[in-house]
Amino acid sequence: MTLGRYQVTGTLGRGASGTVYRARGPSGEDVAIKVIVGASPEARTRFERERRLLASLGEGFVPLLEAGEAPTGPYIVMPFVPGGTLRDRLLREPRLPVDEARSLGIRIADALGRAHEKRIVHRDLKPENVLFTAEGEPLVADLGLAKHFERSAADLSVTLSQHGELRGTAGYMAREQLADASAADARSDVFSVSAVAYEMLAGEPAFAAETLVELFQRLDRGVFAPLRSLRPDVPVELARAIERGLSRRPEDRFADGAALAAALRARERRSRAPLLLAVSLVVLGVLGVGSFFAWPRAAPPPATSSPPPKAPPPPPPSPALAHFAKARALAKEKNAQEAIAEFGAGLAFQPDAAAYVERGVLEEVTGDATGALEDYGRACELDPKNAMAWSYHGTILSRLGRNAEALADMERAVALDPGFTQVWINGGNAEVWLQRFDEAEKWFAHAVELDPGNAEAWYGRGSARWRQKDLERALADFDRALALDKETPEYWINSAACALDAERWERAAHDASEAIRLAPRRAVVWELRAGAESGLGQLDAAIADEEQAKTLDPHMETTVLGMFFHRRGEQRAGKGDREGAISDLERCIALSKPGSSAAAEARKKLSELRR
Repeated sequence: MTLGRYQVTGTLGRGASGTVYRARGPSGEDVAIKVIVGASPEARTRFERERRLLASLGEGFVPLLEAGEAPTGPYIVMPFVPGGTLRDRLLREPRLPVDEARSLGIRIADALGRAHEKRIVHRDLKPENVLFTAEGEPLVADLGLAKHFERSAADLSVTLSQHGELRGTAGYMAREQLADASAADARSDVFSVSAVAYEMLAGEPAFAAETLVELFQRLDRGVFAPLRSLRPDVPVELARAIERGLSRRPEDRFADGAALAAALRARERRSRAPLLLAVSLVVLGVLGVGSFFAWPRAAPPPATSSPPPKAPPPPPPSPALAHFAKARALAKEKNAQEAIAEFGAGLAFQPDAAAYVERGVLEEVTGDATGALEDYGRACELDPKNAMAWSYHGTILSRLGRNAEALADMERAVALDPGFTQVWINGGNAEVWLQRFDEAEKWFAHAVELDPGNAEAWYGRGSARWRQKDLERALADFDRALALDKETPEYWINSAACALDAERWERAAHDASEAIRLAPRRAVVWELRAGAESGLGQLDAAIADEEQAKTLDPHMETTVLGMFFHRRGEQRAGKGDREGAISDLERCIALSKPGSSAAAEARKKLSELRR
């Protein structure tokens, strides 16, 4: 087949916007020819737009050699790029060396940055659309979905995507492009480049799922594994730049490809600075102050008749800092109320986002949720990029039942700092308050991936699994939490409660005893051990522990032991043991408050048995 002056020698590929052939020119040069598929007015308009855009772009893009019309339809001619695609490369080597991946990311971002200067957005950047020359230089290809993204350029390019139409490749498209392709702008391309950079380093896509619906949900939530959790040798600043490019909200990303490229370069230049500073400090420490001043230095200036001016005295330390320091010391000593007062004194001198967050945490501990919510809100106002403030604010909102606001705060916190473990833990806690235990498990699992040495993350996931009746895996998570932290009562309490549900009586008794050691004034710990002892048949010990629980909390409605006797009474009645059932049901009533449901059910059953 001949297309204009070119002899077709094979087919390179077929796609939504056309068929690409390999061909040979009159001088023997190899070229690639893209021919339109179909001849609808829309297809022709889109093809003409691609030709025009190719002609207007230069370095970093596959260039346009020629365009024409053949009996089969319009076509464009480009050089044949023999080095394959980035996808081919990733299939051979899923994880590229850090320096190479960074360099490729910079070059791709630079190329798109030049397109953005011309108000052009690609809209379909992915590994398949990055080609390599024989020398290994990357070139951006396939502008079939590209468009001018400002109305001032409407005379240059017709926008064909209707409102709500999906154009692009899922997994590399930003959420706003998923919702409406016509809304894509330069920041959407920034997302796509960042997704490609993430994949080059992590060896897997940032957003992947088994079904398209699940993929869209993940993209919409903007949740992905922190890059360094999959590839620890990626420099922190490089990971942050890529993760910022993947931000859920367009306004949180870099403005365009040039800004992303500049950020990657800047981090590349700064990466040696901490090392050089550390080396300098080590050298000074080894040599000592005397040796340092013994180094050759410039001759002193000639003496003058007047003494040199004295340096002004340093400004006095801020009173706020002294109050904050004292507050933190009091908090370490668990003097929460005094610490709250000291933070208040410091904040009167100087508003400070971090101090508001710390005071908010203490207010939560003392039961002042309203005060905590106000302080977290002030921290968010003072420092809108404080991920911890947003996550704590969201946790309080979830407790107040303000679900939509709580989840919005959590998603914002994750977008600001996806590598901060506590943000994911707080998100899990918020989901627990919302009774969405399956979602909570995902948040805690992410925290575990980020920091396997964080006891709270394991405890959180164990609690979420326990609420879903996944008892054995929950107990395994509690084991991990307790191996890391044996001094937090809540860890033992939830582990004991889960063991009771699993009828692991000996474990429940052990864990409840550890909770009693740490928190002997809490009624629940005695109640839990009573439940375990009743399961082991140690009824006298169980009764003694129940009495201790009721002494500590006289308002306890129905004890664990009361529920045990109710359950066993029902079982004995079912087996025909009338006297044993009556005895157990009477004990249930004695151990429960008169108006409790357990007592009411026990009386009803007793009435039936005594007829």
